Parts: sequence; C-alpha cells; structure tokens
Amino acid sequence: MSKKRFKKGSESIQKEIDIHKSIKLKGALNEGNIELARYYEKEVKRLEEQLLKKQKKLLPRSKRLKLKWNKWLTLLQQSLKVSSINNKEGDT
Repeated sequence: MSKKRFKKGSESIQKEIDIHKSIKLKGALNEGNIELARYYEKEVKRLEEQLLKKQKKLLPRSKRLKLKWNKWLTLLQQSLKVSSINNKEGDT
C-alpha cells in the first residue's frame, strides 16, 4: 500500500476516534448507558491501536527498524529479569 493511502487511512481513523469520543461516548454517558459507554471506550482503544500501526508504517524505514529493535531489546530485558528472579527463587 502506498504512503498516501496510509496517510488517508490514518486521517480517517483519527476522525472516527474523534466522533466516538466527542459524540457517541459522551452521549452514552449522558444517557447513563454504562454498557454502551464501555463498548465505545473499547472501540476507541481498538481504533487508537490501529492508528498507531498505520502511523508506524508512515515512518521512514530506518525509524521503523529502530522501533522494532527497541521493542525486541525491551522484551529481551524483561525475559532476562524474569529468568533471574526465577533463578533466585529456585536457590532459596
């Protein structure tokens, strides 16, 4: 997909998020419909995740690779912390 389409897609998703937050979510809260408000909150969260994915694809390749590399490093650090904690628990 071209950058132009990703840009249009991200703009469209941003408009949806704004509509869900400003109109639908507020309307549900004003009516006291908590279940509907929860649904819209989940929907906004899903749309925001989708927007992040689109925005990442709009980044230059070098920045996308840096993001992947940083994500991989944090996962590795977390797994090392967990394994060191497990080793300490096993020693006692």
